[in-house]
Amino acid sequence: MSYSEDVLCTPIEEGKWSVQDIISHIMGWDKTLMKKLDHFIHKGEAILQEHHDVRAFNEASVAYGRTRKPHDLLREAASQRKQLIFKTQSGF
Repeated sequence: MSYSEDVLCTPIEEGKWSVQDIISHIMGWDKTLMKKLDHFIHKGEAILQEHHDVRAFNEASVAYGRTRKPHDLLREAASQRKQLIFKTQSGF
């Protein structure tokens, strides 16, 4: 199903993120998890610690998404999620 850019870029409520922002936020965390998995796979070390500045990370993720065309961002996020699923299902 395809959605218009207006639907993807309009905040879901006043003062809230848009669908595009939410997707970008999730993709940012997916990328971070992929880095942690890669570190674990290659070094055998699990580094699990709270992010030092979650708010700044979230803002940066959303800002990145706003530089992309909505449908391009959706494709990128879907690709990132597929890589993450493949990595976790392949048993590393």
